[in-house]
Amino acid sequence: MDLIFGSDADELSLPVPHFEPAQTSWDVDPALPSKKNAPPVLITGKDSFLRVIDFHANEMTDDALAEVRWQKTLEKWYKVFLISTDARPGGLVIHEDDVPGNLERIREILGTRSCATAAKG
Repeated sequence: MDLIFGSDADELSLPVPHFEPAQTSWDVDPALPSKKNAPPVLITGKDSFLRVIDFHANEMTDDALAEVRWQKTLEKWYKVFLISTDARPGGLVIHEDDVPGNLERIREILGTRSCATAAKG
């Protein structure tokens, strides 16, 4: 230490700050029940999902869900083919006035693929 700080190294002492604990301004008696003092409510089992998932909100059948998926996929391809003429398969004619007819023609082009495969492109 003498080589670094010299012979007065023992006299060198850095002041260490001293902090007083913070005073809280809570005048609440912890014995009184309140939302802040109440322990969290632990819900276990299937009841824990009842607040998050509404099982009765979606009463659609599997066929109806598949129809919705197909509709979204066809609309996606319609947008792609409408915006980019280079992306259209040969022979596909898009008429801007006949949207349902366009979707039917796109469905014929996609063939017997599953909806998930058609959505990937």
